Amino acid sequence: MAPPSGVILLKNGNGEHAEEAAFRRANKKRLRGATLTIAGIRRRKGKFLKFVYVKPCDDKCLSLAKKHGIRTVEYTTKTTHWETFKL
Repeated sequence: MAPPSGVILLKNGNGEHAEEAAFRRANKKRLRGATLTIAGIRRRKGKFLKFVYVKPCDDKCLSLAKKHGIRTVEYTTKTTHWETFKL
């Protein structure tokens, strides 16, 4: 069975949110004041079909964004439009 959207399965079997992986790999000195852009896409046979809803979770991902000084978050909605908010 595939993991939920936005979750990366690690070798130890634990899940990691895509935002967690991005923050772990990012240059921490460049994050303060940055914009976090989150876009989910649906593909079929390798071809782009549409954007999907991918709002970051409140308890884990937004906490990490605040901790790292992210200023703005933008994400795709259920209607495939972009939403933006300030932290």
